[in-house]
Amino acid sequence: MPASSPSDPGVAAGPAAAETIDVHAHVLFPAVMGLAGAAGPEMGVSDGQSFFRSGSYVLRGVRFLDSPFSDLGRRLEAMDRLDIGHQILSPNPLTYFYAAPTADAARFCRAQNDLTIAAVRAHPARFSGFAQLPMQAPDEAVRELERAVGQGLVGSYVGSDFAGVPLESPALEPVWAAHAALGVPVVVHPAPVG
Repeated sequence: MPASSPSDPGVAAGPAAAETIDVHAHVLFPAVMGLAGAAGPEMGVSDGQSFFRSGSYVLRGVRFLDSPFSDLGRRLEAMDRLDIGHQILSPNPLTYFYAAPTADAARFCRAQNDLTIAAVRAHPARFSGFAQLPMQAPDEAVRELERAVGQGLVGSYVGSDFAGVPLESPALEPVWAAHAALGVPVVVHPAPVG
């Protein structure tokens, strides 16, 4: 009896090639620089060295500007080179801004989320996205989560400490309830408070 071939009906061709999905893909858009008031953020080159500033924290020697971290074209090229089929874009933990005034944090979150939504819409086969939330103001965080998910984001990324408010605080229950009501995950990522 001849061997079956994958083109024969009813004969499994074997496991399909699995797509590599990167679920830990931080992104920071140049257009959000300076939107969190005094906290910045800023990225650039000073004295020949790359830097990133968020509040009083300055990271030197890591290239954020004109890199896959901040440039979607370079990100897609890197994904292709590394055979990554899809990324779930997430906010940079250095920009959670939980200690910033609510208005500054909310403005930053909305802009970051809008740009993530735009990236997902421009490249739906390549990107999904997580929302950034102003967790120091739970009611505002709920509104932003509902808005961002309504526009196509798939959940949220939050820090592990909200300026001294622990994850289990009753004040945060509306945020967790909103995730449950929307049927979306929340990813807790370690981050500095500021």
